[in-house]
Amino acid sequence: MKYLLKPLAKVFPTELCACSRYAGNWIYGKNVEFRVFNNAIDLNKYKYDKKQRKELRDKLKIDDKKVIGHIGRFCYQKNHDFLIDIFADVLKKENNAVLMLIGEGELEETIKNKVSRLGIADKILFLGRKADAYKYYQAMDLFLLPSRYEGLPVVGVEAQASGLPCVFSDCVTEEAKLLDSTVFVGGEKEEYVEKVLVGLEIERKDTSEEMRKAGFDIKNEAGKLLEFYEGLLKNGK
Repeated sequence: MKYLLKPLAKVFPTELCACSRYAGNWIYGKNVEFRVFNNAIDLNKYKYDKKQRKELRDKLKIDDKKVIGHIGRFCYQKNHDFLIDIFADVLKKENNAVLMLIGEGELEETIKNKVSRLGIADKILFLGRKADAYKYYQAMDLFLLPSRYEGLPVVGVEAQASGLPCVFSDCVTEEAKLLDSTVFVGGEKEEYVEKVLVGLEIERKDTSEEMRKAGFDIKNEAGKLLEFYEGLLKNGK
């Protein structure tokens, strides 16, 4: 449906906008001018908080663990099957690791069955859907996103705003790299394992200023959007 409709996307509008260069190039074409408004977030809500981290890790009984986190629907796109394979190999080198999975979806039971077959069910937290998912970034030590296809994932922005080292598949647009601690990996499981083990040793910090400079502070970006709309009204568009 999207492929059928996208030729119309630049026919009727007077102004072309997108949430990333990747998205704009896909829907409008690479040689078309458009304006990017980032999917910005409330940085105060996501910034690294040691107290909140300690409280949540104590509650989940993972205070002494190396926590690899993932937030996403259990569906083909998010590649949970491969994520479990990566984690199983990480465990062979870091037995103190646990995997935190937040989300629901049609493949959830399939993944749970695989975890049981591998004998690693005690190392994985299936937390379901969380209305306050933003809090759970605090409890993680690394964010892993081995998607089969992806644009600029909001969860990737949120994870970096929380100061988390991130390991993304190379299907994620390079625009998603907002911190030096974020890395991209091709399809090789061994490389994922290597990058995850390195990332687990990176010290967390408050990344608010870096995220603000990258253009992902909702207060600043909302102001730009308001200015854009006011300009259109002023010019009669």
